[in-house]
Amino acid sequence: MSYEDVRLSGVTNMFDVRAVEAYSGLPREVILDIMEHYSQYKKWLQDREYANMWKVISGTGKVGSVLAHYDDIVTVYGKPFTRLPDNKIDVEWVVETEHGVATIHNYKDGIAYLGDKGKDVRAIKEWSVGAKNRLAGKEVAERIYNYVKERIGG
Repeated sequence: MSYEDVRLSGVTNMFDVRAVEAYSGLPREVILDIMEHYSQYKKWLQDREYANMWKVISGTGKVGSVLAHYDDIVTVYGKPFTRLPDNKIDVEWVVETEHGVATIHNYKDGIAYLGDKGKDVRAIKEWSVGAKNRLAGKEVAERIYNYVKERIGG
């Protein structure tokens, strides 16, 4: 909300990160994360009035997994969240489906959890899919599989 207060005030160009830091009191990393995911934060936190992103995904659990390259998921769902409070996950996508919210993430196999022995996100091929119901998870997996199938030509 501090970021949004500065943005709405018009007191500075929001690309001037130093000025945004000074006016909002937020650290540079947080400002850059907000800039990168602004539309998602706005949709969930402001438009839908969730208290935080944890509340958005609260109640989701693993309903399956999907085999895909990191870049394929980015093409389908955009850039993932990377500043996660849980060091068991390196990246996570929060996806709105016809059947509710779903997540896509790695779990305990990346650098965040295993350090130097962990996989870089671009080396991960199997991703956990979380949702409140299996239909949301199935929709996420199908969309990724359909994209990959189209990309490889069959």
